[in-house]
Amino acid sequence: MTANPIAFIIEDDALVLPIYKTAIEDALYEVHTFQNGDTALEQLSVLTPKLVILDMRLPGVPGITILQAIKSNKRLVVSQSEIDG
Repeated sequence: MTANPIAFIIEDDALVLPIYKTAIEDALYEVHTFQNGDTALEQLSVLTPKLVILDMRLPGVPGITILQAIKSNKRLVVSQSEIDG
């Protein structure tokens, strides 16, 4: 049995977060939620999400810093050839 792919939702808006979470769980992802950039960035060094929903305006580490960290880490970046199959 294969585990469901991991999704990160990095969003500090308590009204929006559960909407995203429900939709992504319905798509059979294992959802991890973070309401600040610091915790999300720490977890990106441990887990490898297949999907990231990222608020650009976060407390702590801003979204742009998290995006740059994702883009600079080969473990987290998917190439076009992987998408095309």
